[in-house]
Amino acid sequence: MTEFRRITVEGRDRFTLADQPAPMLDWIALDRMVIDDSYQRPLNRANWVVIHKIAADFRWSRFGPILVSPIAADPTPCLRALKE
Repeated sequence: MTEFRRITVEGRDRFTLADQPAPMLDWIALDRMVIDDSYQRPLNRANWVVIHKIAADFRWSRFGPILVSPIAADPTPCLRALKE
């Protein structure tokens, strides 16, 4: 049987974390998201075939969150709009 050990930082120097917003796990409707076409390639027919295949056999155990970023310099209004 595998033995596990606790994670400890005992004996390590403490440091101050940067002041920053905490990450969130949230549902965001597709119609609230935009794509920068200068970064993301367009979806062609073959891409849609794969997307449909994945969606038809979707399993939460294979799920990983999609990372999105607010597009405003001040993310507060953007995040507020996303939650509405």
